[in-house]
Amino acid sequence: MKATNKAPAYPALIDQPSYREALNKLSHFRTQLQAEKEKLHALQVEHAKSINPDETPTAESDRAIQKAEALIAGTAPLQSLVDQMQTKTRLIVALEAAAKAQSTIVDEVARGLSREAGQHFITEHKAVVRRLIDAVEGLHAANLAEVEFRNALDRLGYYNALPAMQFNQVAELDPENHMGCRAYYWRPDAKAYTA
Repeated sequence: MKATNKAPAYPALIDQPSYREALNKLSHFRTQLQAEKEKLHALQVEHAKSINPDETPTAESDRAIQKAEALIAGTAPLQSLVDQMQTKTRLIVALEAAAKAQSTIVDEVARGLSREAGQHFITEHKAVVRRLIDAVEGLHAANLAEVEFRNALDRLGYYNALPAMQFNQVAELDPENHMGCRAYYWRPDAKAYTA
């Protein structure tokens, strides 16, 4: 019997509009967060330069003139560097919280869509599991038949007349053997699922 490896006819999670929307929003927050961190770093560098005690009077005068000209032209920042850094820090904290919250939303959307996909395919999956139950039980029966066939020859006096060809130790696949057999513990759950 050949296994069928057909992919379910269902859109991938990434192609679901609600998931893509939630993921895009998360990506937006993370991109903004990175950009704001870079801006804060630039402000911190600028602030460090502005409080440098080794600065010459000429550089300080030049900065004062540049600041006045920027204010006249309307291109100067309205906040001091310290105020700008505090504002950026608050924005970064808010973006980090938003990214964390949006990540939770992405996970919730993925779980919801996964449940929907599971419900969509449950009937088909149960049919596959029923075939698996039948196959395990059939393999166990075939193993027993193979061992019994060789044992019958042994009872007739023809010892080791045929090679042992069972698939596995007979007890390992026995759905009735509760002594550590995987099939014994798996089958009740599988049968309950497919009921």
